[in-house]
Amino acid sequence: MGEKIQSFEANVDMSRAFRQFQKADNAFVKDKDDLAEEHLAKGLDLLQKVADHLSKAVEDDYTKAADEIDKGNTQLQKSIDEYADGNDNSGARHYNNALDYYDQALELMG
Repeated sequence: MGEKIQSFEANVDMSRAFRQFQKADNAFVKDKDDLAEEHLAKGLDLLQKVADHLSKAVEDDYTKAADEIDKGNTQLQKSIDEYADGNDNSGARHYNNALDYYDQALELMG
C-alpha cells in the first residue's frame, strides 16, 4: 500500500484508540464498568491495527530498498564489464551510479 499511506493509517488508528481510552476513562468515572471494558477492548484492537500498519510500512520500505540494491548491483556489474573492456570513464560512471542506488537503499532502511 505504500509506506506513507500505512503511516497515515497508523496515525488515524492511534487517534481513534486514544479516543476509545478517553471514553473508557469516562465510563469508569461513572461506574459503568461494562461500557468501559468495551471501549478498552476497542482501543486495544485499534492499537493492534496501528502495529500492523507500522509493520507493513517497514516492509514496504525494505521492498523499495531491495529494488534499489538490485539497481545498484546492475550498475556495479556494468561497471565491472566496462572496466574489463578498458572503458574507464564509463566504468567509473556506472560505479558512481551503483553507489547512488546503494545510498538510496540505506536511506530507506535508516
